Amino acid sequence: MFKFTVIAVALFITTAINIIGAVISWRRAKSRYGLYFALGMTAVTCWTFVSGLDYAATSIPLKVFFAQWEYLFYHLALIHFLIFGLFYAGYGELLERKPVLALLWFIPALNVLLAWTNDWHKWLWSGFEWSQFGENTVIFEHGPAFLWVAG
Repeated sequence: MFKFTVIAVALFITTAINIIGAVISWRRAKSRYGLYFALGMTAVTCWTFVSGLDYAATSIPLKVFFAQWEYLFYHLALIHFLIFGLFYAGYGELLERKPVLALLWFIPALNVLLAWTNDWHKWLWSGFEWSQFGENTVIFEHGPAFLWVAG
């Protein structure tokens, strides 16, 4: 089910460091725009943890499951740090416009939806193949939507 590799252990150590950063950021979340930074740190912490589980998983269905969760946490971190950065730089008024806010959430939501519904359409990952570089390393073959998500 799981085989802990050097990469997985490094990601779990990174997760432990991120937990410290997230706890500190939540203590300061009451400061101006600190909530967005704390939410971003929490998402990064979850992302590194799930990524570590992905690198430790030994079956393809389990790797795909964790990859889907990685997409969710990655995009949540991206959005929250972008919102924090916009507020910090003095461009918070952009987020008061509903079309801007909708677009900000729509694109990551579409990417996560593509990952979570991939079994039905194969647009993001068209297939999976075991790699020659390790017994729990899988190559995700890219589908037509991968360039959209990666871009």
